[in-house]
Amino acid sequence: MSEPAGTPVIVLNWNGWDDTFECLQSLREHGDGCPVWLVDNASREDRRAEATALYPGLRVFRWDDNYGWAGGYNRALRVALHDGYEYVYLLNNDCLLTPGALQSVLDVARNDRTTAAVGSYIAYAPTPYWLQFDGVPRAADDHIEAHNLCTRETERLSGAGMLVRMRAIAECGLFDERLFCYWEDTEWCARVRAAGWRLLIAGGSLLLHWGNRSDVNFNALYYLYRNRYLVRDRVDLRFGPVREFRYIAGGLRFAGELRRMGRSEEARAIVAGLWDGWTGKDGPRGSDPPAPVLFLLSHCWPFPARYPPSPADESTAANT
Repeated sequence: MSEPAGTPVIVLNWNGWDDTFECLQSLREHGDGCPVWLVDNASREDRRAEATALYPGLRVFRWDDNYGWAGGYNRALRVALHDGYEYVYLLNNDCLLTPGALQSVLDVARNDRTTAAVGSYIAYAPTPYWLQFDGVPRAADDHIEAHNLCTRETERLSGAGMLVRMRAIAECGLFDERLFCYWEDTEWCARVRAAGWRLLIAGGSLLLHWGNRSDVNFNALYYLYRNRYLVRDRVDLRFGPVREFRYIAGGLRFAGELRRMGRSEEARAIVAGLWDGWTGKDGPRGSDPPAPVLFLLSHCWPFPARYPPSPADESTAANT
Protein backbone atom coordinates (compact mmCIF):
# COMPACT_ATOMS: atom_id res chain seq x y z
CA MET A 1 0.00 0.00 0.00
CA SER A 2 1.38 3.40 -0.94
CA GLU A 3 1.57 6.05 1.77
CA PRO A 4 -1.34 8.51 1.61
CA ALA A 5 -0.56 12.16 1.10
CA GLY A 6 0.05 14.37 4.09
CA THR A 7 0.28 13.79 7.81
CA PRO A 8 -3.12 14.09 9.48
CA VAL A 9 -3.60 16.28 12.52
CA ILE A 10 -6.17 14.61 14.79
CA VAL A 11 -8.19 16.90 17.07
CA LEU A 12 -10.35 15.28 19.76
CA ASN A 13 -13.50 17.09 20.91
CA TRP A 14 -15.86 16.43 23.79
CA ASN A 15 -18.32 19.23 24.54
CA GLY A 16 -15.65 21.80 23.76
CA TRP A 17 -16.85 23.14 20.43
CA ASP A 18 -15.79 26.75 20.95
CA ASP A 19 -12.25 25.63 21.80
CA THR A 20 -12.32 23.28 18.82
CA PHE A 21 -13.35 26.05 16.43
CA GLU A 22 -10.51 28.23 17.74
CA CYS A 23 -8.10 25.31 17.28
CA LEU A 24 -9.31 24.74 13.71
CA GLN A 25 -8.78 28.41 12.95
CA SER A 26 -5.18 28.14 14.13
CA LEU A 27 -4.77 25.09 11.89
CA ARG A 28 -6.03 27.10 8.92
CA GLU A 29 -3.40 29.73 9.66
CA HIS A 30 -0.44 27.57 10.72
CA GLY A 31 -1.29 24.00 9.73
CA ASP A 32 1.31 23.79 6.95
CA GLY A 33 -1.25 22.16 4.66
CA CYS A 34 -1.69 19.00 6.72
CA PRO A 35 -5.05 17.24 6.49
CA VAL A 36 -7.14 17.60 9.64
CA TRP A 37 -9.33 14.97 11.29
CA LEU A 38 -11.92 15.98 13.87
CA VAL A 39 -12.91 13.22 16.29
CA ASP A 40 -16.01 13.88 18.38
CA ASN A 41 -16.51 11.79 21.53
CA ALA A 42 -20.35 11.87 21.46
CA SER A 43 -20.69 15.51 22.52
CA ARG A 44 -24.13 16.62 23.67
CA GLU A 45 -24.41 18.97 20.69
CA ASP A 46 -23.58 17.86 17.16
CA ARG A 47 -21.89 20.87 15.55
CA ARG A 48 -19.98 19.01 12.85
CA ALA A 49 -21.58 21.10 10.10
CA GLU A 50 -20.15 24.27 11.64
CA ALA A 51 -16.73 22.65 11.88
CA THR A 52 -16.67 21.59 8.24
CA ALA A 53 -17.81 25.04 7.16
CA LEU A 54 -14.95 26.56 9.15
CA TYR A 55 -12.37 24.11 7.84
CA PRO A 56 -13.10 22.90 4.28
CA GLY A 57 -11.81 19.38 3.64
CA LEU A 58 -12.11 18.42 7.30
CA ARG A 59 -12.51 14.67 7.87
CA VAL A 60 -14.96 14.13 10.72
CA PHE A 61 -15.61 11.10 12.93
CA ARG A 62 -18.31 10.99 15.60
CA TRP A 63 -18.20 8.09 18.05
CA ASP A 64 -21.28 6.60 19.69
CA ASP A 65 -20.05 7.22 23.24
CA ASN A 66 -17.47 9.18 25.21
CA TYR A 67 -14.44 6.89 25.15
CA GLY A 68 -12.15 9.34 26.90
CA TRP A 69 -8.88 10.71 25.60
CA ALA A 70 -7.33 7.27 25.11
CA GLY A 71 -10.33 5.57 23.52
CA GLY A 72 -11.29 8.53 21.36
CA TYR A 73 -7.82 8.79 19.86
CA ASN A 74 -7.34 5.02 19.62
CA ARG A 75 -10.31 4.65 17.29
CA ALA A 76 -8.87 7.29 14.97
CA LEU A 77 -5.39 5.74 15.19
CA ARG A 78 -6.81 2.42 14.01
CA VAL A 79 -8.13 4.22 10.93
CA ALA A 80 -4.70 5.78 10.35
CA LEU A 81 -3.04 2.37 10.67
CA HIS A 82 -5.47 0.87 8.18
CA ASP A 83 -4.94 3.76 5.75
CA GLY A 84 -1.16 3.40 5.88
CA TYR A 85 -0.05 6.74 7.33
CA GLU A 86 3.52 6.97 8.56
CA TYR A 87 2.80 9.68 11.15
CA VAL A 88 -0.13 11.40 12.80
CA TYR A 89 -0.06 14.49 14.99
CA LEU A 90 -2.29 14.48 18.08
CA LEU A 91 -3.52 17.95 19.03
CA ASN A 92 -5.71 18.89 21.97
CA ASN A 93 -8.71 20.94 20.96
CA ASP A 94 -7.79 23.62 23.53
CA CYS A 95 -4.38 24.20 21.94
CA LEU A 96 -3.34 26.76 19.35
CA LEU A 97 -0.50 26.29 16.86
CA THR A 98 2.28 28.78 16.37
CA PRO A 99 4.03 29.21 13.00
CA GLY A 100 6.20 26.23 12.02
CA ALA A 101 5.02 24.01 14.87
CA LEU A 102 3.93 21.11 12.65
CA GLN A 103 6.75 21.32 10.14
CA SER A 104 9.30 21.26 12.94
CA VAL A 105 8.11 18.00 14.49
CA LEU A 106 7.91 16.40 11.04
CA ASP A 107 11.46 17.48 10.17
CA VAL A 108 12.82 16.09 13.44
CA ALA A 109 11.00 12.77 13.02
CA ARG A 110 12.17 12.31 9.44
CA ASN A 111 15.78 12.94 10.45
CA ASP A 112 15.75 10.31 13.22
CA ARG A 113 14.11 6.99 12.43
CA THR A 114 14.64 5.74 15.99
CA THR A 115 12.00 8.07 17.44
CA ALA A 116 8.58 6.77 18.44
CA ALA A 117 7.24 10.30 18.80
CA VAL A 118 8.29 13.94 18.60
CA GLY A 119 6.56 16.36 20.90
CA SER A 120 5.93 20.08 20.99
CA TYR A 121 6.84 22.54 23.69
CA ILE A 122 3.70 23.91 25.33
CA ALA A 123 3.18 27.37 26.80
CA TYR A 124 0.30 28.76 28.83
CA ALA A 125 -2.08 30.53 26.43
CA PRO A 126 -2.86 33.41 28.84
CA THR A 127 0.90 33.93 29.46
CA PRO A 128 2.62 32.57 26.34
CA TYR A 129 6.06 33.58 27.56
CA TRP A 130 5.89 30.89 30.33
CA LEU A 131 6.18 27.20 29.49
CA GLN A 132 3.72 24.62 30.73
CA PHE A 133 5.62 21.61 29.35
CA ASP A 134 9.20 21.21 28.15
CA GLY A 135 9.62 17.48 28.74
CA VAL A 136 8.65 18.15 32.35
CA PRO A 137 5.32 19.66 33.51
CA ARG A 138 5.78 23.22 34.75
CA ALA A 139 3.53 25.16 37.09
CA ALA A 140 2.61 28.68 36.00
CA ASP A 141 4.62 30.21 38.83
CA ASP A 142 7.77 28.30 37.81
CA HIS A 143 8.32 31.03 35.19
CA ILE A 144 10.21 28.84 32.72
CA GLU A 145 10.68 31.10 29.72
CA ALA A 146 9.48 30.03 26.28
CA HIS A 147 12.53 31.03 24.28
CA ASN A 148 15.82 29.49 23.10
CA LEU A 149 14.03 26.15 22.78
CA CYS A 150 16.16 23.28 21.49
CA THR A 151 15.53 19.82 20.08
CA ARG A 152 16.53 17.16 22.58
CA GLU A 153 15.72 13.73 23.90
CA THR A 154 13.22 13.41 26.74
CA GLU A 155 11.59 10.68 28.81
CA ARG A 156 8.02 11.86 28.31
CA LEU A 157 5.89 13.88 25.96
CA SER A 158 2.55 15.58 26.33
CA GLY A 159 -0.33 14.15 24.32
CA ALA A 160 -1.61 17.70 23.93
CA GLY A 161 0.78 18.04 21.00
CA MET A 162 2.68 14.99 19.81
CA LEU A 163 3.69 13.54 16.44
CA VAL A 164 3.41 9.74 16.65
CA ARG A 165 5.20 7.31 14.34
CA MET A 166 2.63 4.69 13.39
CA ARG A 167 5.20 1.89 13.34
CA ALA A 168 5.74 2.48 17.06
CA ILE A 169 1.97 2.22 17.57
CA ALA A 170 1.90 -1.03 15.58
CA GLU A 171 4.79 -2.49 17.58
CA CYS A 172 3.98 -1.24 21.08
CA GLY A 173 0.22 -0.84 21.04
CA LEU A 174 -2.31 1.95 21.39
CA PHE A 175 -3.01 4.10 24.44
CA ASP A 176 -4.26 2.30 27.55
CA GLU A 177 -8.03 2.82 27.57
CA ARG A 178 -8.31 1.68 31.18
CA LEU A 179 -6.94 5.11 32.14
CA PHE A 180 -9.66 6.92 30.14
CA CYS A 181 -7.88 10.28 30.34
CA TYR A 182 -4.70 11.63 31.95
CA TRP A 183 -1.39 9.78 32.30
CA GLU A 184 -2.07 7.62 29.23
CA ASP A 185 0.48 9.61 27.23
CA THR A 186 3.07 9.16 29.99
CA GLU A 187 2.35 5.44 30.23
CA TRP A 188 2.66 5.04 26.45
CA CYS A 189 5.95 6.95 26.44
CA ALA A 190 7.33 4.62 29.12
CA ARG A 191 6.19 1.60 27.11
CA VAL A 192 7.84 2.62 23.85
CA ARG A 193 11.06 3.62 25.60
CA ALA A 194 11.17 0.19 27.23
CA ALA A 195 10.91 -1.29 23.72
CA GLY A 196 14.00 0.66 22.60
CA TRP A 197 12.43 3.71 20.94
CA ARG A 198 13.48 7.31 21.63
CA LEU A 199 11.37 10.39 22.32
CA LEU A 200 12.34 13.86 21.17
CA ILE A 201 10.91 17.31 21.74
CA ALA A 202 11.29 19.72 18.81
CA GLY A 203 12.84 23.11 19.45
CA GLY A 204 10.88 24.75 16.65
CA SER A 205 7.46 23.52 17.76
CA LEU A 206 5.46 25.53 20.28
CA LEU A 207 1.77 25.30 21.22
CA LEU A 208 -0.37 27.60 23.34
CA HIS A 209 -2.62 25.68 25.71
CA TRP A 210 -5.73 26.89 27.51
CA GLY A 211 -6.34 23.73 29.54
CA ASN A 212 -9.31 22.00 31.18
CA ARG A 213 -12.00 24.29 29.78
CA SER A 214 -14.32 21.31 29.11
CA ASP A 215 -13.76 19.77 32.54
CA VAL A 216 -16.90 18.96 34.58
CA ASN A 217 -17.29 17.88 38.21
CA PHE A 218 -13.53 18.25 38.64
CA ASN A 219 -12.97 15.04 36.71
CA ALA A 220 -9.46 16.23 35.87
CA LEU A 221 -8.46 16.07 39.53
CA TYR A 222 -10.07 12.65 39.90
CA TYR A 223 -8.21 11.14 36.93
CA LEU A 224 -4.92 12.81 37.80
CA TYR A 225 -4.89 11.26 41.25
CA ARG A 226 -6.36 7.90 40.31
CA ASN A 227 -4.29 7.27 37.20
CA ARG A 228 -0.97 8.29 38.70
CA TYR A 229 -1.60 5.56 41.23
CA LEU A 230 -2.64 3.04 38.56
CA VAL A 231 0.47 3.60 36.43
CA ARG A 232 2.97 3.82 39.27
CA ASP A 233 4.65 0.52 38.35
CA ARG A 234 4.45 1.00 34.59
CA VAL A 235 6.13 4.40 34.42
CA ASP A 236 8.95 3.62 36.89
CA LEU A 237 7.72 5.93 39.63
CA ARG A 238 9.40 3.63 42.18
CA PHE A 239 6.38 3.46 44.45
CA GLY A 240 7.79 1.70 47.47
CA PRO A 241 5.72 1.54 50.67
CA VAL A 242 7.09 4.84 51.99
CA ARG A 243 6.41 6.75 48.78
CA GLU A 244 2.98 5.13 48.51
CA PHE A 245 2.09 6.39 51.98
CA ARG A 246 3.47 9.85 51.20
CA TYR A 247 1.44 10.00 47.99
CA ILE A 248 -1.83 9.15 49.72
CA ALA A 249 -1.02 11.44 52.65
CA GLY A 250 -0.15 14.29 50.30
CA GLY A 251 -3.46 13.89 48.48
CA LEU A 252 -5.38 13.87 51.73
CA ARG A 253 -3.56 17.01 52.93
CA PHE A 254 -4.47 18.78 49.72
CA ALA A 255 -8.09 17.60 49.90
CA GLY A 256 -8.32 18.74 53.49
CA GLU A 257 -7.01 22.18 52.60
CA LEU A 258 -9.52 22.45 49.76
CA ARG A 259 -12.35 21.56 52.15
CA ARG A 260 -11.23 24.26 54.57
CA MET A 261 -11.32 26.72 51.66
CA GLY A 262 -14.92 25.69 50.87
CA ARG A 263 -13.96 23.73 47.74
CA SER A 264 -15.54 20.48 48.82
CA GLU A 265 -16.29 19.13 45.34
CA GLU A 266 -12.61 19.33 44.39
CA ALA A 267 -11.72 17.58 47.63
CA ARG A 268 -14.27 14.87 46.90
CA ALA A 269 -12.78 14.30 43.43
CA ILE A 270 -9.29 13.85 44.90
CA VAL A 271 -10.42 11.43 47.60
CA ALA A 272 -12.49 9.43 45.11
CA GLY A 273 -9.50 9.24 42.79
CA LEU A 274 -7.23 8.04 45.58
CA TRP A 275 -9.74 5.41 46.65
CA ASP A 276 -10.37 4.14 43.12
CA GLY A 277 -6.64 4.02 42.40
CA TRP A 278 -5.96 2.10 45.60
CA THR A 279 -8.75 -0.37 44.86
CA GLY A 280 -7.74 -0.76 41.19
CA LYS A 281 -10.78 0.76 39.49
CA ASP A 282 -10.17 1.86 35.91
CA GLY A 283 -12.21 3.21 33.00
CA PRO A 284 -14.54 6.20 33.21
CA ARG A 285 -15.41 7.75 36.54
CA GLY A 286 -18.67 6.44 37.96
CA SER A 287 -20.48 7.24 41.17
CA ASP A 288 -17.92 8.23 43.74
CA PRO A 289 -17.24 5.45 46.27
CA PRO A 290 -18.03 5.99 49.94
CA ALA A 291 -14.36 5.63 51.06
CA PRO A 292 -15.38 6.59 54.62
CA VAL A 293 -11.91 6.37 56.15
CA LEU A 294 -10.29 8.54 53.49
CA PHE A 295 -13.09 11.11 53.65
CA LEU A 296 -12.72 11.31 57.41
CA LEU A 297 -8.96 11.73 57.17
CA SER A 298 -9.29 14.42 54.53
CA HIS A 299 -11.56 16.34 56.91
CA CYS A 300 -9.20 16.25 59.87
CA TRP A 301 -5.68 15.79 58.44
CA PRO A 302 -3.55 18.01 60.69
CA PHE A 303 -0.49 18.72 58.53
CA PRO A 304 0.14 21.47 55.97
CA ALA A 305 -1.21 21.00 52.48
CA ARG A 306 0.58 20.31 49.19
CA TYR A 307 3.64 18.46 50.41
CA PRO A 308 4.52 16.36 48.54
CA PRO A 309 3.21 18.22 45.47
CA SER A 310 -0.14 17.16 44.11
CA PRO A 311 -0.26 15.07 40.93
CA ALA A 312 -1.82 18.06 39.21
CA ASP A 313 1.63 19.64 39.43
CA GLU A 314 3.43 16.53 38.20
CA SER A 315 1.21 15.33 35.37
CA THR A 316 1.16 16.65 31.85
CA ALA A 317 -2.20 18.15 32.80
CA ALA A 318 -2.65 18.91 29.16
CA ASN A 319 -4.79 16.27 27.63
CA THR A 320 -8.38 16.88 28.30
